[in-house]
Amino acid sequence: MPYRVKADYADQVMVKTRHADLLVAAQPAQEVVQSDRAASSPAMRPPGSFSLPLAPQSTFSRNVNARFGFRLRTLRRQKRWTQLQMAIIFGINRSYISEIERGQKSVSLGMLEVIALGFHMSIAELLRDI
Repeated sequence: MPYRVKADYADQVMVKTRHADLLVAAQPAQEVVQSDRAASSPAMRPPGSFSLPLAPQSTFSRNVNARFGFRLRTLRRQKRWTQLQMAIIFGINRSYISEIERGQKSVSLGMLEVIALGFHMSIAELLRDI
């Protein structure tokens, strides 16, 4: 099952994906349950039938990779950097940054140090609230 969305609270929705469970702010008329892979692809859904917020403040995930990816994306956007600009500044691959932000890649201690130095903060500050 690719993803399932169900209302848990009046103002929040639990989103289950292959990689993480996310608790996000609910948007009206967006309660959708997808059960088969073909119908869940964007090409198979009716236009405007379902969309998720890009980066809600109340995001919670049990997956540490997804939480770190959300933190990295937030820091990058605060600096108003694209993934390409960040990749050039940090000396790493843009696709690797994308995979980290989506929670698909784990980050080594060495890479945590590179990222922390790039943002001019300690590793502890980088991992705050994760």
